[in-house]
Amino acid sequence: MHSCFERLSRSIKNKKVTSLNRDFQKNGVPLRIMRTLLGIVVSFFLFGFAILMLPLPTKPVAYRDKSVLKPLPTHAKWQYWDSTRAMQAYELACQSVYDKQAILAQNYSEAEPYQKKQLRIEAQAVIFEAITQKILPHWNETEWDFNGVTRAPTKGVIACGYFVATILQQAGIELDRRKMGQCSSTNLVKALCDTTTIQTFRQKNFAGFWEYLSQKAPDGLYIVGLDRHTGLIAKQKGKVTFTHSRKPRLAGVIFEDAGKSLTLHNSGIHVLGNVLENQRLVERWLGE
Repeated sequence: MHSCFERLSRSIKNKKVTSLNRDFQKNGVPLRIMRTLLGIVVSFFLFGFAILMLPLPTKPVAYRDKSVLKPLPTHAKWQYWDSTRAMQAYELACQSVYDKQAILAQNYSEAEPYQKKQLRIEAQAVIFEAITQKILPHWNETEWDFNGVTRAPTKGVIACGYFVATILQQAGIELDRRKMGQCSSTNLVKALCDTTTIQTFRQKNFAGFWEYLSQKAPDGLYIVGLDRHTGLIAKQKGKVTFTHSRKPRLAGVIFEDAGKSLTLHNSGIHVLGNVLENQRLVERWLGE
């Protein structure tokens, strides 16, 4: 009796499967394909469910050792803008410059007239080292934009004029950053550099410009005004580096060998001036 029922059950099942296969084949969709599609749908459902069950990432806490940070001097016109390690390193680099500035300013205020010239020379060396060794390296590859005004390296975008003004200001030099950042490159050189050091080369005379800069100009920090562009040139022990914020946007702030810079080569005008030979600018840096 049991075997009869078992045969009858198998017969019914086979008839059902045969009937289903006949229906699917009649409609052009085999049962095997339907099973495959169903398996794919179930797999996607399980994968999505597993993703939803993953724990959400938590926001990392930025490292900041406040014990080593000091308030910035008010004349710097610069505030802390970020608490990441990179920004903290930049803050500390600027703060070390301000610490030296404060010591020199105190010595300058107490010095006799015959001692002040030597202190101004020392201040020039401190500013040059601060800009070339401590401040500028942090700005490498900061993006360019014609309207860029960021104060933070690698955060935001910066135009060429604002780049020059920002670097000088964050080295402790008092200036109107907005006015200097928006004026023409020639006026920027005339406003910040000692007039006796300004040299102008027209008619795309890169050869004359480079001959003067590489052979005759003393070591120091220069601003160069070009066709609708400007940047900083540092000369020390025969090495001449051109640092500027240039387009296209992805180029941004770059450091170039001045003698090989296409930007300098292709400019129709070169207006060059020594910033640190501006005695009044150095005196203001010393608090006078």
